[in-house]
Amino acid sequence: MTRHLGLFGLRIGLLFCASIATAQQLETTELKMSVDILSGVLREGLGVNETPGLFGLNEPRVDSFYLQGQGVVMKIQTPLARRRNRVNINALASSIYRLPNRSNPFAAVQRSSTPGASSTSAFSLQQDNLGGLYQSLIEEIQSIDVSAVIDRSIRQASSLTRSLRELGEIDQESFNNLQQEFFSMREELGSMREDMMQRIDDLRQMGNEPPVVSVTATDEVQFDLRENIESLKLTLEQLKTNTAVRAANLSEQYESAKAKYEARWIVEISELEARLYALLCDYGATLRDLPDDEYLTVVFSDLGEKSETDARTDKIHILSKTDLSRCQSGGMDAVELQQRSSSYSY
Repeated sequence: MTRHLGLFGLRIGLLFCASIATAQQLETTELKMSVDILSGVLREGLGVNETPGLFGLNEPRVDSFYLQGQGVVMKIQTPLARRRNRVNINALASSIYRLPNRSNPFAAVQRSSTPGASSTSAFSLQQDNLGGLYQSLIEEIQSIDVSAVIDRSIRQASSLTRSLRELGEIDQESFNNLQQEFFSMREELGSMREDMMQRIDDLRQMGNEPPVVSVTATDEVQFDLRENIESLKLTLEQLKTNTAVRAANLSEQYESAKAKYEARWIVEISELEARLYALLCDYGATLRDLPDDEYLTVVFSDLGEKSETDARTDKIHILSKTDLSRCQSGGMDAVELQQRSSSYSY
């Protein structure tokens, strides 16, 4: 008899535990359904259903999960996070300033040995008397080369132009016109490089000629050579000035555009948070199956304030189930709900 009673009690206990597990499973299922509904509301209300980024990077979405004893966590990736990356283009644009200057492309032709320089004593004498003249002219041309500086300015200006287009400061037509301008500058620079190389080759050839030919390098010829060099100097300096001014103007325009973009972005963050609390005030009661002593945590990915190391942070909002219910029943409005919540960047 005692044995039968024991078995009966065991069956009752198992049935009781099974009923509790079933009830908990039903509650979890119902809570999941409520969370899915609220996720859909936030997805629509916050404009998260936008086209994803390249290769799915920063794809707008709402991910949610439940932590027993703590509450529901919703992680939201908004289009604003993707747009924030446009401001971070500044790191790429400003890095152009830190690029090292390219070495002088004419360094390879400095003071190279002259073929056959010791072939005859007459040629050696010619090198002593006239070689120094041509070598000094060659060195003078090499010393005035500023092509590396010009090329750096063009690359900087081109990069800044792309950044301005990304920020919406210039349209595609203006971008194309500027890129064509930079292309023309590169062509002009390339032409000058070829001209300088040709002048160096000509001077080397003159320096290698037999004395009977090189004796024609009179004062008049020297004057013409130096006049050509001075003309080359002026042309290079003018192009250097033009490219530097263009890069400086674009840099100033970019800094202004970036500041406006960041200010507008901050306003849009505030508007996004206001929409969040308005939606939660109207629809937060869908989490009726959430225990009263638990919380809803909303995490906006990459929308937190800048850290000291400029690392990206998330913006976190924590709301109690009690406040959500009160707001839905009219006990408070969305503004008060936001004021009563906890928010921070992490």
